[in-house]
Amino acid sequence: MAVPRHVGLIPDGNRRWAKKSARGFFTVYGEASENLLRAIRCLFRSGVSYVSFYGFSLKNFERSDREKGIIFSLIRDKFQELKELVEELGVRVHFAGRLELFPPDIRKKFSEIESLSRGNRKGTLIALVGYDGNDELDYAVARMKERGGSLRENMFVPPEVPPVDLLIRTSGEKRLSGFLPYLTGYAELYFSEKLWPDFTEADLKKALEWYASRERRFGR
Repeated sequence: MAVPRHVGLIPDGNRRWAKKSARGFFTVYGEASENLLRAIRCLFRSGVSYVSFYGFSLKNFERSDREKGIIFSLIRDKFQELKELVEELGVRVHFAGRLELFPPDIRKKFSEIESLSRGNRKGTLIALVGYDGNDELDYAVARMKERGGSLRENMFVPPEVPPVDLLIRTSGEKRLSGFLPYLTGYAELYFSEKLWPDFTEADLKKALEWYASRERRFGR
C-alpha cells in the first residue's frame, strides 16, 4: 500500500463535541489531545515520515481568555506525554508560527522539546501553533527582503519539509483554513464528518487506505 510521506491534520470539532456532550472544555480538550497523540503515533508507525498538525491557529488567539487559558493549561499538562512520545518514536519536533505570542513558560517548553529531539532521525513532527498560512507568507516575504534567500527558506516551517501528500480534516468542514498553503497545492484532501474526539485509529487507517487508492497526477 502506498504510504504518504507527509500527512497534515486539522483536528477540528472539539468545541462542537463539548456542546453536544455537555462536558466541560477542559475535559474535552484533554480527550482531544490524547486522541491527537494516538493519531501521531499511528501515522509514524504506519510509515509516514512527516506529520504536521494544527495545534493552535493564529485566529485562536481571538477566543475568550477562559478558553485560551484552558488550552494553555493543557499544553503544560501534556508536555511530558509529548516528550515521551517523541522519545518513543525517535522523531524530531518543530514548532512553527508566532511563538512569541505564547506565555514565556510555554515558549520555554517549545524550545526544550525542539532541543531534546534535534538529533532524532526517524521522522519529523511539525506543530503549527500561533500559525496562519497567509501570515507565514507575509512573514517570509518581509524576512526575504531583509535577509535575502528564497521565500521557502524564510518561512516558519523548515525548508526541508516536503509538500503535504494527504491532508485530513475532521468535523465535516471542507476548507483548509490557512493550513500550509505553500505545501498543500497537490495534497489529497480527506474530509471526515466525525468530530475530532470521535475520530478513531480505524478512521485514520481508512484515510490512509483512501489515499493509497488515489491516482496522483500532480496536474499532468
